[in-house]
Amino acid sequence: MAETFKTLEALDACWQWTRRSSFRLRAAWLPVAVVALFLAMFHVGGIALLTQQNAMKGVVETDLESSARLAQINSRLQSVSTDVYRLITQAAAESAEGDLASDVRDVARRVDAIIVDLQDYRASEAALLQRETLDRFIGDLKDYKVAVDWIASTLEIDFKASIAFMQPYNDHAELLSRQLSSIIADTTTTAKLRADAASEALRRVVYSFAVAAGAVSILVTLFGYLSDKHQKQLSRAAQEKSRQVGMLLDNSGQGFLSFGPNLVVDDSFSRFCISMFGVAPAGRAADDLLFPDDVAARELMRSCTADAMAESDPDRKALFLSLIPSEIRMGDNIMEAEYIPIEAGIMVVLSDVTEQRTLAAQMMRERQRLEMIVAAVTDAADFFAVIDEFRNFAQCGAAVWREGDPARLYRVIHTFKGSFNQFGFHHLPARLHAVEALIQAQRVAQKEESVAIVFAIDWIGLLERDLETVAKALGPDFVARRGVVTLSPEQAARFQRLATGLLASNSLGPQERAAAVELAAVRAISLRNALREFDQMIQRIATRLEKEVAPLVVDGDDVRLDPDIFGPFLRSLGHVFRNAIDHGIEDPDTRLAAGKSEAGTIICSISRHPGALVLEVEDDGAGIDEAALRRQAAERLSGDLAERTLADLVFADGLSSRVEATDFSGRGVGLAAVRAEAARLGGEVRLRSKPKKGTAFIFQFPFHENWEAVA
Repeated sequence: MAETFKTLEALDACWQWTRRSSFRLRAAWLPVAVVALFLAMFHVGGIALLTQQNAMKGVVETDLESSARLAQINSRLQSVSTDVYRLITQAAAESAEGDLASDVRDVARRVDAIIVDLQDYRASEAALLQRETLDRFIGDLKDYKVAVDWIASTLEIDFKASIAFMQPYNDHAELLSRQLSSIIADTTTTAKLRADAASEALRRVVYSFAVAAGAVSILVTLFGYLSDKHQKQLSRAAQEKSRQVGMLLDNSGQGFLSFGPNLVVDDSFSRFCISMFGVAPAGRAADDLLFPDDVAARELMRSCTADAMAESDPDRKALFLSLIPSEIRMGDNIMEAEYIPIEAGIMVVLSDVTEQRTLAAQMMRERQRLEMIVAAVTDAADFFAVIDEFRNFAQCGAAVWREGDPARLYRVIHTFKGSFNQFGFHHLPARLHAVEALIQAQRVAQKEESVAIVFAIDWIGLLERDLETVAKALGPDFVARRGVVTLSPEQAARFQRLATGLLASNSLGPQERAAAVELAAVRAISLRNALREFDQMIQRIATRLEKEVAPLVVDGDDVRLDPDIFGPFLRSLGHVFRNAIDHGIEDPDTRLAAGKSEAGTIICSISRHPGALVLEVEDDGAGIDEAALRRQAAERLSGDLAERTLADLVFADGLSSRVEATDFSGRGVGLAAVRAEAARLGGEVRLRSKPKKGTAFIFQFPFHENWEAVA
């Protein structure tokens, strides 16, 4: 749009020069004989001038209409993307298959109408230089329409699969909109070049007439009059077309502005920019407008803009511009910026994506809420065990920890964070993650400071806020009655002792003995079942990390264990599974490139030996990067690292191969907590890892008879 305005201004200057020249020559007098000599030339030249003017007018009108037409199509495509977001949210909240299918078909019809309009535009002369690009874009749009038709046709067959299939194609709609924005930018550039060529041709004609009119003042005067008249008509027509395009862009819901090498915004911009920035952006620095409170982002924008403008290769120019932050916060709004190189500098297209981001956040919160409810129902025993353990931790308070090991407090916080993440809690994992960072920063200070940081928080209040989700969904008495538990742990322990004593007396008949055996196992937990329960956590984490993991495999002999003895160790195993998914198992593309199946595997093997119990957890991921781990150890650990084995480094407290911590791993304390629990049982941990093959953790315990719940 800015280039179109500049072209019209150049044309206006050219015509004004012609008018001034004609008036200066108007007073000249030439003999009548010379006038007659040039009459024939005047007739031919006048026809040539009018023909050139009409051609130029047609070029400008055609290009302006092309830009306006593409901008209108792009606005309709963005409307389709917004409607698909709305349909996803409606489906997640109401599951209205019937109405949703009708709305999806309506989206398909609108996409089909857009395809028809684009094909009609492609057939026009204005699209001659863009037909190859338009053919690719129309092909992508047809594929998108086929996908929408498929979703509409399968909603009533498999509603959940259709909704899951809809989200990535909505992202595809946003990509198509950005592609069309790029085509609009190319159309604007082409319009400028065509207008410049027409302007140059017109200038040559005018110059020729000015030279010829120097010989005959009458002819020059008449020519000036005609030129002035036609110039005004052309200017009015071009200004009207520009006004129409400007109105269309002002009402498109997007911000358009451009700037040159000095980053000063040009005078032409869309009206949306004023409401977005609160001021007219013309004459202001683009980096200050876009990133007023982010010094680093402003410096990055200046550097990348300078590098892009110095490049002649379009691909490298686009690469530099892609490094500029594309998501911009303007108060409560979130803007998405697209940086498009044009001849005079850079054009920025700003789109308000606040609603889309809000919908995405709502969908994420809803998914976490559903995960928490499902976990409370399907893993009720572990769910309430973690809650009870955390309540006890919070109620005991700081006094218990003032004389304890601060590293153990750090591990406990990390384990609680992982457990609550596993069950889909919302408030507690976020606050525990923040506390981890604060404790890590205080490790060199007095341990009292770390204890004070932890217990200055109302943990019980945060826990109750998260449990409100379960209470609202399953009823207020669900948490109180603990799912399906009907015996207190103390009662179960008494029944077990009673049954064990009866079995030891050898005074029971066959039926009574069978009942006593069953009663003695009332508190027992199956090791195989306890391990299988981790599969739900594995699948949730794999989904959030966009990886694929096959169902957890548990092989070997089953053992029934006393939960008081083995419960803490089994809960700590969550760190091993989380590390296997986050650090070990690769994404599907990487696995295929390495000759593996898309889905990773984790296998648990149980074996009984005389006086010993062995548990092996093995994955087929990338293995441990020992070089990276040793580099981290050199920065964080003291002493002679050459003497330390790979297992020593993996289980070292505070050491991780990951530079930045995530919600799942990276603090370097999870595996240390597992080793501490194994040591508490008198066990040992061994490690086996091969690059590109996978990693295995082998736990061996001296198995005592009283550890097994049933003899």
